Amino acid sequence: MSSYLKSTDFSIVVGAGINLPANLNLAVRYTIGITNINKNSPGATFPNNLEPSFSTAFTRNQVFQVSVGYALRKFGK
Repeated sequence: MSSYLKSTDFSIVVGAGINLPANLNLAVRYTIGITNINKNSPGATFPNNLEPSFSTAFTRNQVFQVSVGYALRKFGK
């Protein structure tokens, strides 16, 4: 599979977090890739003139994350 995908990706991340009572915290984050990670984009050359079975569509990473944490020690005020 790695022969079809690029090893580098650039992304934009948007997120927010909040501190809750009892030393808990909650965070959400959305990451979207801004680069095409598919090596088989239109115009790519293939060995032995073989077309790959992998799609040649624009491919990018997208991730939605939710985290819940507990602070062992509260610093500051």
